[in-house]
Amino acid sequence: MSYESGQRQGGEEEEEDVNVRNWKQSPYAVGLGDANWNQDVNCKYCCGKGNQATPNNYACHQVTSCFCRGAGRIGNMVVLHSNDQGEPVIVVGPYWPMMVCVTYPMILAILCATGILRIPHLHYGLVIAWVISSIAILLALASVACRNPGILKRQTTIDEESSKADWIWNDQALSYRPEDAKYDRDCNCIIEEFDHTCPWTGTGIGKRNLRAFYCFVALVPICLIFNIILLTM
Repeated sequence: MSYESGQRQGGEEEEEDVNVRNWKQSPYAVGLGDANWNQDVNCKYCCGKGNQATPNNYACHQVTSCFCRGAGRIGNMVVLHSNDQGEPVIVVGPYWPMMVCVTYPMILAILCATGILRIPHLHYGLVIAWVISSIAILLALASVACRNPGILKRQTTIDEESSKADWIWNDQALSYRPEDAKYDRDCNCIIEEFDHTCPWTGTGIGKRNLRAFYCFVALVPICLIFNIILLTM
């Protein structure tokens, strides 16, 4: 083995030890992964390596590694803003590139077509209704995509006499969890009242963004049908 190969291997082992230590010391119930986005780069445009992408989110994971290197990280979630207590407030999920590059452009394309072709010729009542519905669907998507879905804080011990006595141990996150909380491989963390991971909104759906998700899902057909009617009037 050459000197450079040995040095490279030693660096990788040291980095792996750091990742394991950060995983075990994390205050959140996350799976094993790189501690920050600076370590996790694995594309031909950047240097470094990554090892936490799953087959389903590989492309989005590499975009995140390249463009979110200064952001915070909890599992595979990108933390854009935290409050004074350090709790994540503005968080986007592992599929945020799809939300930014596919979902929002599709919605905006329909809204812009209606706004340019039909809105100038419509009664002001219809214009007001269109503006309200357009703002509502855009805000609903933002509320789902940019909100902490309910990332669980790590719980390594349980008092058998407490309300958490029925919590279940999770090996991936080294934490106890409620029965309705699940470890999600894409998000690489445990999410309270986890429902599913939605690529269209880019994130996991759980306790804190489930209602906003229901609003968004309800508004999609309403706004689509409304805009089609306006375009064909």
